[in-house]
Amino acid sequence: LCIQDATKVLFVALFYAVLFPGGYLMCGVTLTVYYINDRFCITRVWKPAPLVGTELTKFSRKFFFSTALFAFSVMTAYFWAGFPYDNLCSCKEGSGTGCDEAYPMDLEYKLTDRDDSTVYTTIIDTTKYYYFCRQDIIKDGIFPPIPSLAPSFVWMTNDQKNMTEILGWLSIVIMIGVGQMMFGNDLIDAIKKLYSFAYDPFEVKDQNVDFSCVDGIFGYIPSVMDGGIEYPLIACDIKDIDKKLIGWSEPSNGYESWNLISDIPVNSRNGISVSDGVHLFSIVGHYPPEW
Repeated sequence: LCIQDATKVLFVALFYAVLFPGGYLMCGVTLTVYYINDRFCITRVWKPAPLVGTELTKFSRKFFFSTALFAFSVMTAYFWAGFPYDNLCSCKEGSGTGCDEAYPMDLEYKLTDRDDSTVYTTIIDTTKYYYFCRQDIIKDGIFPPIPSLAPSFVWMTNDQKNMTEILGWLSIVIMIGVGQMMFGNDLIDAIKKLYSFAYDPFEVKDQNVDFSCVDGIFGYIPSVMDGGIEYPLIACDIKDIDKKLIGWSEPSNGYESWNLISDIPVNSRNGISVSDGVHLFSIVGHYPPEW
């Protein structure tokens, strides 16, 4: 949960960094408190953590932080492009609904705002005309938010256009880098496997440890499991193998008491029917070194 809270705080701070730059400071203070609290709990309060490995941290570093960086770059470009968020464009900078209409000057006009309040105004020769233009380009589905690719960004100042142009192209570069970081190596490996062999026998190192020298190793002994029987029922001849290869022990009656070969007729030997030469049971062999 601590990791989730920390990553959540970081993501929110990066997502709204342009609108609320103070989030950097709040994020830093919050993460510092998390670090001091977790360090104290690890050393003084919590029990030793299980050895779960580093897979969670690697996954978070590869996918989450990369996604947070991409969201930061894209939303920074979008937020810069949307200023000042009043959805008004000057008629001098473009043509919109109402720009071609002429209103008599020096007359008092009665207006009603959204709160049903009455406002009186007078139009003079220096009055500026505006028309509605949506500045929320996220809802318009414009990507990337680059002014040179979308000439409809008429509300922007020159400095705003230059900054949005840089941030828009930077978001594209970061998107490519994040995609390569997440899936690039896996995609390259998948393509290589189609045209090359990954196995190199000269790179395989012999550990010089024989199978028969490994303590506690078991062989594959065909058997039948039955929940109503105490031990597995062996389904092969085990007289020619080392009993330590069987993965369980039966100290009272021995393995032969649990071997299905003991139930076959006497005219069959070693799991092979004498009459027709058909194998009734599996054959298991073990060939230990002579030394």
